Amino acid sequence: MAKPRNRKLIGSDVVSILLFGAPNWADKMSESGKNELLKTQRKTNLRIASAYSTISTEASQVLADFPSIDLLAKERREVYLAKLTFADPEVPKRDPREELLSQWQIRWDCP
Repeated sequence: MAKPRNRKLIGSDVVSILLFGAPNWADKMSESGKNELLKTQRKTNLRIASAYSTISTEASQVLADFPSIDLLAKERREVYLAKLTFADPEVPKRDPREELLSQWQIRWDCP
């Protein structure tokens, strides 16, 4: 039987593959493309969490500790754009991870 740590590692590999090139397509993703990515992410999350297939996509994301794939793609885009722009050191930087977690919490609070 696979250990939870190993399942989480394999899940992070799947997410990395899904997010390949995310800075280029994150803001142009169609609803059908988002749904296809969510299907794949859901299957992976069910394996990570060793959960039944009857739980919702959102619940599988929480149990597997992986935010929604579209939010992860937007986070990758923000990180990429921050590297490209030369920011003023006096201006406090936004943390893309905190932004992602707050958006994820908003989605969870307001279904």
